[in-house]
Formats: sequence, C-alpha cells, structure tokens
Amino acid sequence: MKLIEEIHLPNGLTLKVWDRSRAIAVDTTKVEILLQVEVLLKEEYFDQPNQCEKTRQAFGPAPCFEYYLERAFVPSNQKDDVVRELLDGFSNNVLSYVSKKDFPEQFARSRWRAILKNPYKYGGADNHAHDP
Repeated sequence: MKLIEEIHLPNGLTLKVWDRSRAIAVDTTKVEILLQVEVLLKEEYFDQPNQCEKTRQAFGPAPCFEYYLERAFVPSNQKDDVVRELLDGFSNNVLSYVSKKDFPEQFARSRWRAILKNPYKYGGADNHAHDP
C-alpha cells in the first residue's frame, strides 16, 4: 500500500489516498484505491458526553471514514490512467460530501447510531443501547 496523495479539506480534515493496486497476471493489474478521512471524536458532536465515550471505546478516538474504488483486469500499461479516472469520479461525486463543514459531526453520530443498531457487536449490553 502506497500513499499517493494527501488532500487538506476545507473542514480541517485530511483525505489520504492510498494505492493498493496489485498485479494479477503478467500484463494485468487490479487497480484498487483506498480513501481515508480520520475524524477525531469530540463530545460536542454528541447529545451526551457518555455517547462520545462509548463511541471512542468502540471505534477508538479517531475512526476513519473509508471509501474504496477498484477495477479488475486493467492492462498494466493503463493503470495510471485508470487510477486518475477513479479519482476524478471520486472528486466529482464524494469529495464535496467529506469536505462539508458538518461532515465530522455527522460521521461521529453515524458511529454512535451503529452502536445503537448493534450494541452486542460493539462491546455487549453494557453499551446501554437504549440510552438517548
């Protein structure tokens, strides 16, 4: 995995672009791009401080939003063009979403909702999924 780009977003977050491509035959490549945005969990994103703490316990202090792009069976001599095409598509369709001012808060709240939907997956019944 190779870091190919870091983009500093207007909301203060950083988008990291990783190339995870690999050869699948002598002249063929599977192009795989991983995009990550790390979001520091802050109490102000939650209705109650215990929600923030429980989310930190389940996901760590700064969970990552991850987005994968891939294309299989790319001729190896076209890999760079396909990488650029995939990244252009991401820029046109998703970059504005992760750049929004309220993205960090919305992402943090989505992690809390994941705990509420499946409390046993994230530490068992002691997460008190019924807490508001």
